[in-house]
Amino acid sequence: MEAPEVVRGNGSVGVRLHGELTLQTAPALTTALGELAAEHETPELVIDLREVSYLDSTCLSAMLEARRVQERHGGKLALLVEPGGPVSDIFRISGTRDLLGVREDADGSLESLVG
Repeated sequence: MEAPEVVRGNGSVGVRLHGELTLQTAPALTTALGELAAEHETPELVIDLREVSYLDSTCLSAMLEARRVQERHGGKLALLVEPGGPVSDIFRISGTRDLLGVREDADGSLESLVG
């Protein structure tokens, strides 16, 4: 897993992820997202998955953990995905789209979305 890119905005923090997120990358992903959420107690953590080609169930668990950490700090989580792609499908099939704040309608760069 490439290191996540962090984008700080007005009241939000964005994280851009790339490539394949699998069992091998899940521990590093969970740690990185947990640290980001704890370091930047922000009203919204936006995770940009639009450049992720594959996400397995272990990384889905990492997203659920990021949500739990955000909620503990009074914040919320949003996931940006490409419409109709394989990453979008895992959230649809698992029934976690609403729970994780999955958005397929995000236009523009992560920088513009976190403001």
